[in-house]
Amino acid sequence: MQIKKDVKDLKSILGTHQTTVGLNEHGQRVIRYCSTDVVTWDNNTIILNTGGQETSTTKRRMNEVSEMFKLKFRIFSKNKKWMIEFQDRIFKFHGPVHILNRHTTLVVT
Repeated sequence: MQIKKDVKDLKSILGTHQTTVGLNEHGQRVIRYCSTDVVTWDNNTIILNTGGQETSTTKRRMNEVSEMFKLKFRIFSKNKKWMIEFQDRIFKFHGPVHILNRHTTLVVT
């Protein structure tokens, strides 16, 4: 997938190491860390993807994006397991990809 780089000034706020900010071919915002689109979102959904790498940097990038764009999720660790706090609910992070519905608070793994 090719990302159109459209928001260069965001890199000064987000971590810059191996991080790309842009739009995908569907018009969704994308934050790519290394070779993984760690956060992809539009008005309806937020897609979180670790790419199988549950590292502190991946978690930090996801949380930076959520805070910057007011996406209202937070990733944290509890007993060495990743958790998602989303719209006042907490979900276990199972597997590399989670889809958050911004209207119903449904989380799909």
